[in-house]
Amino acid sequence: MNAVLFQVRQGGTVYFTSSYEPWGSYVGYAYPGFDPLAYAVSEAHKLGLELHAWFNVFQCSSTIAGSPSAEHPEWICRDQDGNPMDSYRSTSPGLSAVRNYTVKVAMEIVNNYDIDGLHLDYVRWNEHTNSARGQAYDQNKEEIPYLDGFIEPERLQDLLSNRSGRYLYDIEHPYSNGVPQGFNSWEDWWRWSVTEFVTDLHDSIQSVKPHIRLSAAALGKYNWSGWQGYGTVYQDAALWFNEGYIDQLTPMHYHWITGAGFFDMLTGDCPDCWSDYIQPGLAAGRLFTVGPGSYILAENGIWNNHEDIINTCRLIPWVDGFQFFAYNSWQSHAYWIAASNSFFNTKSKIRSAPDPLGQQPNPPTISITKIDTFTYEITVVPVDSLLDNWFTVYRSEGLNLDIEKDPIIDIHFGKEPYSVQDIFSGNQEYLGQFSYGTSQFDRYWNESALSNIVSTDTIPTTAPPGSISSIAVTNLGSAMLQIDFSGSSSAEEYLIINDDWNRSVYDTIGIYRQRPVIISGLITDQIYYLRIKGINEFGESPLTDRIAVALSSETVEIVLINDFMATANTQSPDYLERPVEAIESAGFGFDNATGTATVSGLLELSDYQMVIWSCGDLGSETGTIDAMEQQVIMNYLESGGNLMITGSEIGWDLVDRGTSYDQEFYRTYLKANFKSDNGEQFYNNYTCTGSLQGIFIGNSNIYFDDGSHGTYNVSSPDGILPIGGADLCLEYAEIDPNENGGAGIQYQGKFGTSDHNGRLIYLAVPFETIYPEQNRNNLMSHIIEYFKVEITSPTVDQDFQVSVYPNPGRHANLNYSLSSDSPLTGEMTIRIYDILGRELIKANYTISGANQYHSHIRLYDRYNRPLASGIYFLMIKINDQRQITKFTHLK
Repeated sequence: MNAVLFQVRQGGTVYFTSSYEPWGSYVGYAYPGFDPLAYAVSEAHKLGLELHAWFNVFQCSSTIAGSPSAEHPEWICRDQDGNPMDSYRSTSPGLSAVRNYTVKVAMEIVNNYDIDGLHLDYVRWNEHTNSARGQAYDQNKEEIPYLDGFIEPERLQDLLSNRSGRYLYDIEHPYSNGVPQGFNSWEDWWRWSVTEFVTDLHDSIQSVKPHIRLSAAALGKYNWSGWQGYGTVYQDAALWFNEGYIDQLTPMHYHWITGAGFFDMLTGDCPDCWSDYIQPGLAAGRLFTVGPGSYILAENGIWNNHEDIINTCRLIPWVDGFQFFAYNSWQSHAYWIAASNSFFNTKSKIRSAPDPLGQQPNPPTISITKIDTFTYEITVVPVDSLLDNWFTVYRSEGLNLDIEKDPIIDIHFGKEPYSVQDIFSGNQEYLGQFSYGTSQFDRYWNESALSNIVSTDTIPTTAPPGSISSIAVTNLGSAMLQIDFSGSSSAEEYLIINDDWNRSVYDTIGIYRQRPVIISGLITDQIYYLRIKGINEFGESPLTDRIAVALSSETVEIVLINDFMATANTQSPDYLERPVEAIESAGFGFDNATGTATVSGLLELSDYQMVIWSCGDLGSETGTIDAMEQQVIMNYLESGGNLMITGSEIGWDLVDRGTSYDQEFYRTYLKANFKSDNGEQFYNNYTCTGSLQGIFIGNSNIYFDDGSHGTYNVSSPDGILPIGGADLCLEYAEIDPNENGGAGIQYQGKFGTSDHNGRLIYLAVPFETIYPEQNRNNLMSHIIEYFKVEITSPTVDQDFQVSVYPNPGRHANLNYSLSSDSPLTGEMTIRIYDILGRELIKANYTISGANQYHSHIRLYDRYNRPLASGIYFLMIKINDQRQITKFTHLK
């Protein structure tokens, strides 16, 4: 959490020292002996939190002496007959006197307190009526006992059926006088009145303290359904956001209680969403934050939906954060620690807002003092100490620091030098040095350049390595493999084994000290089932699930993506062996990776002619293809790639249980209409047959597993139909696909807005569950043929020549030639590895139209240290072709 909304005005009474209005009910309508707002600002800033003053605008229900309702009864809204409100009183936004007075009260806060934002609530016309039903709700109540932003169905019906009794007029604008001059309708005037107040206040703030963000708690529905801001209480929040009358939009999204519901409300098919109405404001850089109704979740017994809502909304690029309604719900659920250990487990800086000055602050300096083995004191010294600003301290593992990726360990507000201690437990996973840097932010959160970087000594740890994840195994050529992965950062060594399930013992391939691991000396045209564990002196990480690779002498054109490893199904080897054997039977080598490796950048799908993406029987509880993986697949297909995707619950997860984003991906990129989540009542024979219009025509008796054939029971495969120019290629036997859906589709053509032609095969039956073996192999051969995948030999071949000179020397002049008859044009990458497989040097070039090339490379590693004498590997990659050679360097 990085901000607090603190209520300072309620019902026409206040919780700060005011020359206009009396103290409020929470302090007994009397001075409490201190200034609550001043105290809140000070304490929030001490904790590195922003303080936004929460200001109720036109709702002025209190009639205590000194309040607007008591001092100015002529300001109170009236019905069509001119009768003023007698409870839940609201001042009229249509009166210039009301607007001017309310701006003065707000500016008293702006001028006298060092707040970071002013947050407007009840910034609209009221929703009360003079009917008997309305009076039953409102009688003799002077304070607001319920939260804004939500309305009972009975009250909404009263608004719709008793429009003439609504309090939408005032003493200067009675209903009897007709629509105010200069406006086409009462609705136009009502909306203009509220907007006029917002613009006056924003202009006033900008004239004195432009860094203070003005935000508005808009109704959760902008302009759709019965209870909405635009048409019910005449609050045009999208206009304010787009035109810059407010700096941050903070709607009250009380009607939605699930992550999928929030996603659709924000990004779905308009007019029932926000996204289409606020694009100009988003493009201008203004902030949009989401407002879950925590008290609604509590009342419905679904408090734990918070995490799903937050993590889902974080998938939307223009969502900047969240505001929760309200504090007492969090307090009663003791949720502060639980939130800090889950979705709020890291500190976060605030995205910069539009800045009229546009000046970058100067970076501070940082120093470090070792207190003891596990304790270091970090001191930050501002360069400019004239104004209070925000500061962050970043920490990284190792000697480099990236402010966009490395965690923030402290956020501080002030202008004087300050120190923070970082205390290590001694059982942190990482073994090594930690580095620190700091930056300064102005009040708009514009960030300075990074300061100097300081580092600890190596911090001891007694923790065993953590689990390894996001694995990618790729052929490098010349009988060499590269294994890259994430996690297990405290490992001192990595054990690689070959474990093919068929033996009681496994083969140890080697122990390596660096990642990525480069392995040479393997047998070409053999399949390896690799598992990895990290090792240090305090223990070992668990062995990973198996990941397979075929060591090939040709360029590898196929990659298998295992997107359902680490599930109960991995107890059977067939989830991996069966597609591997089918690829091998077609005469192809392949690489292998987890789905997360494609997201983290460990493997690029664009390097391959064909991608096989396997989801098994994953469903909504475990997830099939998340938003980041969807983006990877979209990019690949738009580039003209060939994708085979297989899984029994993809449609059920993405369409039936997914967000509108999931559904759009399913329709547009998987070219499918989810027809049904069919069960055994439809598929009791567990049999498919090739469709007449598809690539599997003539293939019949294609069985899938009922749980007795080595994998798992595919009890509820999706029924799918082709759309967008796709064709049905696989059907369920004796089932009408038009009624319940088919089992597979094929498509050739463009994806998204791309001009490239790609190809798709989508099987709703998991490929690994298909039997007998000959059927699996036949299907794979048909798919490879449909994709027109060809085995190619590297253009950069054994005639590749490299000379390194002068030697000894600090630089390498590399001469190399290509034996290709057609000169190559494109991107070239040069990498140099040591014998442990550590990447030391990487350089990129653009080449065009020649067979002879010359490069000049400094033989210094990424830390600018000269390479030691020894044996090194040089890899040159031109477009998708690679070659590796060994050379000796003398220093």
